[in-house]
Amino acid sequence: MAPVAITAYDWTGWYFGAHLGGAWSRGDVSDSPLPNAAVAGQPFLPFDNDDANVVGGIQGGYNRQFARNWVAGIEADISFTSLRGSQTYAPIPAFPAGVIAGTTETLSRKIDWFGSVRGRLGYAWDRWLVYATGGYAFAKIKTNAISLFPANTYSFSDDSVKSGWTVGAGMEYALAANWTVRGEYLYYNFEDVSGVSFGVPSTAPVGSSYLWENQIHTARLALNYKPGLR
Repeated sequence: MAPVAITAYDWTGWYFGAHLGGAWSRGDVSDSPLPNAAVAGQPFLPFDNDDANVVGGIQGGYNRQFARNWVAGIEADISFTSLRGSQTYAPIPAFPAGVIAGTTETLSRKIDWFGSVRGRLGYAWDRWLVYATGGYAFAKIKTNAISLFPANTYSFSDDSVKSGWTVGAGMEYALAANWTVRGEYLYYNFEDVSGVSFGVPSTAPVGSSYLWENQIHTARLALNYKPGLR
């Protein structure tokens, strides 16, 4: 009897699936007094809008195996989370020292979803695939700043989709002809959010200039399905 030939796993084809894991956001924020600290009577204030939460979503893409062991592909995904960071000064520090009585300042940030369109390049050993990935990223980011003084209020808000980029790496294993499972790390860096505010009633030229940095780290597991028999 002739020996049975063993066929290596073929990674070529379309796939779709879901992922679940954790997300950690870095949201350093700054409030710079306008036109300067001496005139505004308030120093530069650093805020921390960091947060961590569960992340989950869906993905889909296409792989093409070539040169025997190399795999190139493209993937799009969308992830949903609840990243919310906020910090408050009460009362607000005064320049050059002390505090401003009866005042409160809060800066906050919220990210409910983000996604990406990425290229993938990896090396396969039969059912194992190790890969690097990177590409375009986007996120819905809502920021808010409010400063309450006895005689006036300063406020700023922005709610928009911000662009950015992402890079990462992962390892994937083919459980069966139609199913694969993977572990993956992705780092996202999105556009800064910036803005200014002046008091209501108007206190120009005294005001505040805000800047939010927006970065996310994710570690997640994913399950993918490849339609059709291999």
